Amino acid sequence: TKCRYHRGTNIKAYQLSSSGTSCTQLCSWRPDSKFCYPGRCTNGRPSSCTCAPEFGGNNCLTITTPPVMHYCLGKLKRMVNGQERNTVEAPCTNSTAATSTVWTNIRQSISDQLQFEAEWETSFQGPNSTNWPKHYY
Repeated sequence: TKCRYHRGTNIKAYQLSSSGTSCTQLCSWRPDSKFCYPGRCTNGRPSSCTCAPEFGGNNCLTITTPPVMHYCLGKLKRMVNGQERNTVEAPCTNSTAATSTVWTNIRQSISDQLQFEAEWETSFQGPNSTNWPKHYY
């Protein structure tokens, strides 16, 4: 006797009880369960899900550490007939101390278009290879 969604010895969504009369839900790919990745289900049960370092949430999909901002730049451009006329740049060289408001005196007539461009570079340091769990299904 097998439980539903039994895909082999180690790939299963439910565990058959020793009496063979009931099935217990395991961490799995099933939408009615937890896949707990990146993380580990220590005893296979959804209630035992422990997320990898720097991850959290119901299925460990929430990154709990913000990325590091290496570079960012905002540009406001006044365009006339498709040609750039004026540009104001607002670099955020120190994103933790930069103000959130930048003022400009670009005047816009009815035929002008304003364009906004943003550039940024960030990085995220995830768990190291010893903390990164392997899939269990």
